Formats: sequence, structure tokens, C-alpha cells
Amino acid sequence: MSTAPVVTPFFHAPSNTWSYVVHDPASREAAVIDAVLDFDASAARTSTASARALVDHVAHEGLAVRWLLETHAHADHLSAAHWLKTHHWPDATLAIGAGIRSVQKTFRPIFNLGEHFPIDGSQFDHLFEDGEAFRIGTLGARVITVPGHTSDSSAYFVGDALFV
Repeated sequence: MSTAPVVTPFFHAPSNTWSYVVHDPASREAAVIDAVLDFDASAARTSTASARALVDHVAHEGLAVRWLLETHAHADHLSAAHWLKTHHWPDATLAIGAGIRSVQKTFRPIFNLGEHFPIDGSQFDHLFEDGEAFRIGTLGARVITVPGHTSDSSAYFVGDALFV
């Protein structure tokens, strides 16, 4: 059983954000961590160029994405995870730390989202608890909650690599 994941980083310069494709070399199963959706504030438009780079890499490497992981709710960029799940990897599990409920409760009134916006984390397939274990192929992975930046912040320990 392999303990070392293959990690491919992707840097999004406009938001100074790193996204990662992490895969198990034995099974070719993968996770995408903190995928970025491009946003041009001056034009008030989004695009998927950064997310498409992840899709192209996954296709080129012949990987099967099983997880779309968010380390926390991001204020510095928009997440591409929902777009990736909808358009490319519908069977992948979209996951974040269970603290997202608290973040949603805090930000719903600030962003005037109204009562129609659920604050139960239902926008995600899975809400991780501290210490929860999961697998990416043969790679063992574990969730480590790291509240501070936001109450939903989680680090993912995959094989011998830690993503914060």
C-alpha cells in the first residue's frame, strides 16, 4: 500500500491561491483541493480557465476524481468545486469541515442572503468532523480541524502530505 501521494500544484495568481490535484499512484483515484473559479471584479464576470486546467490535468493523467475538498470558506476567491462536480465529476464527493454551518450562519446576514439561503451545510455532500478518516484509493487520509482563520478550516493529511 502506497503512502506517498502524487501532488500537482496549480497557482492562481489573481487570488494568490494554490489548488492541488492529489492522487494515489496505485489506484489513480484523486482529490482536488481548493479549486478556483476565476472572477474579474471589474467586469463582474466569472470564467473557468483555472478549473479547466485541473480538468485537463486529470484527463491527461487518466485519474478518477473521488473528492472535491475545500479547506475552508474562501473570501479571497470563488470556489470552482460546484462547477467541477456539475460539469465534470458528478460522482465526486464535495466536502468541507462541519464548521461551515457556523460560517454560513455568520455570513448570511452580512451578505444579505436571506432566509432562503440554508445554513446547514447542505450545499456540500459531506461535512467532515475533526479526526475523521477517509481514503483516496489506497491512500489513507485524515481531517484535522484548524479553526482560527474561519471556524470551518480543515487541513487534510493525505499519505505523507498535509494540505492546510
